[in-house]
Formats: sequence, C-alpha cells, structure tokens
Amino acid sequence: MLEIERREERTIFEQMFINCYPDIIKDNQSLVEEVASYIKENCHKQLTLKKLAEYAGKTPEQLSYLFKRHLDIRPVDYVIQCRLEKAVKLLQYEEYSVQEVAKEVGYADPLYFSRLFKKHLGCAPSSIKR
Repeated sequence: MLEIERREERTIFEQMFINCYPDIIKDNQSLVEEVASYIKENCHKQLTLKKLAEYAGKTPEQLSYLFKRHLDIRPVDYVIQCRLEKAVKLLQYEEYSVQEVAKEVGYADPLYFSRLFKKHLGCAPSSIKR
C-alpha cells in the first residue's frame, strides 16, 4: 500500500514539475537529442558515460537520468545499440569480415563484439553476412 502511495506521489510531483517547468523539459529533450545525434555520428569512437556527460555539460548521473527519462534507454546501451545497427548494415552490404566490422564500429576485441552481438540480436554476426 505504501509503495502505491509513493508512486502516486511521484506521479503528482512529476506532473507539477512538467506544468511548472516546460522550458526546462524542452531544453533537456533537446540536449538528449543532441547527445543521441553525437553518439550516432561517433559510435565507433571510445565513448564513455563520463565523456558523453562532459560533452553535454552534465554529470554522468544527470545525463543518464535524462537519457532514461526522454529515450527510455541508458546512454551506454544507446551506444551499443548504435554500434550494432551499424554492424548489421556493414555485415549485410559490405565485404568486411566480422573482425573488420568489430573494429569499424568501435570494438577492438572481435570475440567481445561477437558475444555482445549474439546477446542483443540473438544470432552470431557471421550469420548476417551474405
């Protein structure tokens, strides 16, 4: 019962915050979209939560909260998602080996890349190749 009351309180508080501070929310949404765009363009680089937070002018905790709030995903998971999307495209349409694709999307270790690929997409990268 107490947990339900807490959820209702958060909902009421969040609604009050949204009504009172729409510009802050819009600014945060724009910031998250800018960081997401930066990630898409630079996913092949070594991106850490700390580096992304510095880019955004926020603390790692603040950026992580804003990302989860606006995109329903953590920044680190968004980096992985972008890398894997790019990897699928490269594997389907290019003449790269799995090792080359791993390196191209930002993973120095092709075995780690393969495990991550299988974990998130349910199949080995080699099964995507034409």
